[in-house]
Amino acid sequence: MGLVDMDTSLSNAVQAMSAGERRLDAIATNLANIQAPGYKRSATFQHVLETQHNGRPTRQIVTRSGTDFSQGPVEDTGNPFDLALLGDGFFAVETPTGEGYTRNGRFHLDPQGVLLDDSGNAVVWDGARGTLNPVGEEVSIDGTGFVRQGANDIGRLKLVDFAARERLQLDTQGYFRASQGMEQQAPTAEVRARAIERANTESIDELVSMIRVQRHYDLASNIIRTVEQSYSRLNQPR
Repeated sequence: MGLVDMDTSLSNAVQAMSAGERRLDAIATNLANIQAPGYKRSATFQHVLETQHNGRPTRQIVTRSGTDFSQGPVEDTGNPFDLALLGDGFFAVETPTGEGYTRNGRFHLDPQGVLLDDSGNAVVWDGARGTLNPVGEEVSIDGTGFVRQGANDIGRLKLVDFAARERLQLDTQGYFRASQGMEQQAPTAEVRARAIERANTESIDELVSMIRVQRHYDLASNIIRTVEQSYSRLNQPR
């Protein structure tokens, strides 16, 4: 193996290990959120760039992170304020740092009749905020997100979606954030009351992926070790 070939092998192995580390981080995040309602799995995407270096073709592995927005399984709960979305779209929530978007529809009422999410942030309504009577008649929510209590029309929950959904950023609180100027589009999601959307990932799938990534990581590590041994032999005094 020549020096150029060893350099190429070493570079490819280092890139493969770096890509493996990012994939393992994504898998660990997915496993930690298996039980989180509405969680969308973190994914990594790899592609190879062909470039020229000193007149020789070189390959570079590029790893990007993203979110898998596919539908998660829906589970009936019987709780009138548990809401699941079937299709594309998000609930909007008022947070201290602005409007956030979520698929987690595990909501509840506070003593003032304000609909809140798990973190205590108010759910956004389409128009004026609706207020419910915590001890009033039964609440019903239809497929469009329209809320009624008994015979009283309360209002409609705000549902949003974005044309470039992949540009949404996930913050440390689990909300998706839209950057300035992102174009909204009409959501297609249907609201199902008394149900929750589960995470769109399975522990067995993530564990299988972890084993596969670990094997590739170990293979790259062995290549690096072999190249280092070759360099060591070449540098030994003759």
